[in-house]
Amino acid sequence: MVHIQKILFPTDFSDTSSAALGHALMLAHRFDAALTMLHAAAPNETAKDLRFPEVDPAADEFEDALAEQLAQIIGAEPSRKLRIERVVHRNPDPVQEICSFSDSNNIDLIIMGTHGRTGLSHLLSSSVTEHVVRSANCPVMTVKACKQSSEAAPYFDILVPVDFSPYSQKALRYGRTLAHAFEANLHLLHVLDQPVHPAHYGLGDDLLMRLNPEVQRRSHEEMERLVSQLGAEARYQTHVREGRAYSEIVRFAQEEECDLVVMGTHGLSGLEHFLLGGTTEKVMRHASCPVLAVKLKERDFVG
Repeated sequence: MVHIQKILFPTDFSDTSSAALGHALMLAHRFDAALTMLHAAAPNETAKDLRFPEVDPAADEFEDALAEQLAQIIGAEPSRKLRIERVVHRNPDPVQEICSFSDSNNIDLIIMGTHGRTGLSHLLSSSVTEHVVRSANCPVMTVKACKQSSEAAPYFDILVPVDFSPYSQKALRYGRTLAHAFEANLHLLHVLDQPVHPAHYGLGDDLLMRLNPEVQRRSHEEMERLVSQLGAEARYQTHVREGRAYSEIVRFAQEEECDLVVMGTHGLSGLEHFLLGGTTEKVMRHASCPVLAVKLKERDFVG
């Protein structure tokens, strides 16, 4: 079961951070969660640089605009009024502010864009987002600023890359639970990670499967076994591809028009080097749909 009670949406008021807002509104409405919009203001920012109703008295207009945006996302008038809080804190370190706020307020899910303003201004850069993914004590959903990713809608196809590590097994539990909640199709993808060889080697793109044809069958069987251990029902398919992990994941998500990718990633230590570590960050940068990153030891929102 999904237990999302509090969602945090960090914003720098850029178009990029706003690309994630639709997903925050949709999920807050669907799971009746409180939504906090947080801006970590830089010391040199003045009131005129901020747009929240704390510094702009048009609170009612702000609420109406969000309700209208949500209605467009779900294709109907919202069935309940959103609970939204707007917070501005002065902090030159956005990562520290986001993670500290999340911890102190028991946030279940952080949703943020992958980059924001450029230059010397305060920003939600790709590196900031990646640091939050690594440091936050709850799952983080990243949304790339592109047309497909920013068009929030209920998730119909969910992709979970599986490398059979405990990290990807936890991601599978999240993906299975969300697929059940949204009545979505669940795709399990195992990539036989192949090193890059010069073209003149003539080894082709499916070397491992040609050398050991059983590896594909066994991968399908193992994914089936993992799914069978989970209780929630969902439609699912298993897939095996060979190539570079992150590029195959991104390509699969694009070809199958996936609405969400759920992946495991490492925590603060960085000592556990495995397939879905740096791969997750690359997928976050390149996937045209949102990516939900989960870690083994964090505040969970699925039961």
